[in-house]
Amino acid sequence: MSDSKNLPILTGSNFTAWKMQVQGYCMQHGLYKYLNNLNPPAEDAKREGWDNKRLKVAGILYQCMGEQNHQRSINKKNAEDPQAIWNSLVGSYKSNSVQNQSLFYQEFPALSFKSTIAVFLDELNAHVSALAAVGLIVGEPKKADIKELLLAEHIVAKLHADYQPIREILYQKQPLTLTIVCNCLDSKRREAAAPSSNTITMKQESALKAKGPLTKPPAGKDYPQCPPGWHNPATTGHTKADCCMKRRPKPTAKAAATSQPDNNDNSSSSISTKANSFICVCQALLAIQGKDTCFLNSRASHHMFSEKSKFSEYQVHKTHIELADGNTLESPGKGYVHLEAKDQSTLKVKALHIPELAGTLISFGCLYKRSCDVVCTGKSSFNLVNNNTILLSAKIIGGTCNVKLKSLPQEPLATQEQRL
Repeated sequence: MSDSKNLPILTGSNFTAWKMQVQGYCMQHGLYKYLNNLNPPAEDAKREGWDNKRLKVAGILYQCMGEQNHQRSINKKNAEDPQAIWNSLVGSYKSNSVQNQSLFYQEFPALSFKSTIAVFLDELNAHVSALAAVGLIVGEPKKADIKELLLAEHIVAKLHADYQPIREILYQKQPLTLTIVCNCLDSKRREAAAPSSNTITMKQESALKAKGPLTKPPAGKDYPQCPPGWHNPATTGHTKADCCMKRRPKPTAKAAATSQPDNNDNSSSSISTKANSFICVCQALLAIQGKDTCFLNSRASHHMFSEKSKFSEYQVHKTHIELADGNTLESPGKGYVHLEAKDQSTLKVKALHIPELAGTLISFGCLYKRSCDVVCTGKSSFNLVNNNTILLSAKIIGGTCNVKLKSLPQEPLATQEQRL
């Protein structure tokens, strides 16, 4: 049985958990009905026991309600009435009055990231439940008391600096909702709780043969032995194939299996993989995008776009993308994207579709392999030129190369189309 000393003290943020634990404790000790039952037994012999148990339940509530709640809920009339005390506490924390709603809303900004994602998520759920308990509605401004977008952004801003990549990804989700934030945090919580696959394990095996100098035979006995590097046919203890002293042929180096790059522009595949491999891991940097802004990236192995509507000749092809921060994203498909260059010509580029990518990445390596030259136009700007034609202009802002490119419809007019 649990001890009443372990029951939490009631505060403004733990009412739901406190109520559940008090009810559970009373159920374990057969006292739950005294929280709601006002009808005493008809027999006088049972009345004394009924009064004693009611007094015991009142004592439990006294012990775990806290000083402020005692001053607010206890008076001369209900001092020994557990049902009246219980109803007063529940009504106080579930009241829809403006004063009570304001009290719980003001406690929400006190939420802070203390130690781990799991602790932060538990406290967040408790605060949201408290807001709902007093009748505050979170949603669209027309039908809600609190705008969900502002509340979600307020929660994301409280994340620790170590989770900056998560914060940037969440800010790209529009409209941002509490469900999206909670699902993302819960995913990180489960990821942190899962055992690491990089754990180093040591395997110990007993030696089958002793690898050391041969022991000297007893005096008076001269057995044939194998000298180092050769097998003595006179030995009877082992065969030539099993001789541990014979020279072993040096193992021939196996040719490493490498993938051949796909130089066929007409091919629909934009990924080269090893044999029997179904997943290709690419390297990319996490970037934040503005409207119509792409990022020129020297570490991205492919052009990468997040919106499926920009693709033509789309093919389903699952691929895992490894980001620079160690996280991975999934690419469900690939295809071609038509872009409008600076000279208003059409660029047709092979690209991966990555819905969760926080920005559009243009691979500098892919452009360089297509004979694109870099022509500096200033200290922080340059053009990419192909056959004396300016394809795009880039500016270095905050250490990143920003490129303005306009995407065209999936099937553009066949005018000066250039494939990159």
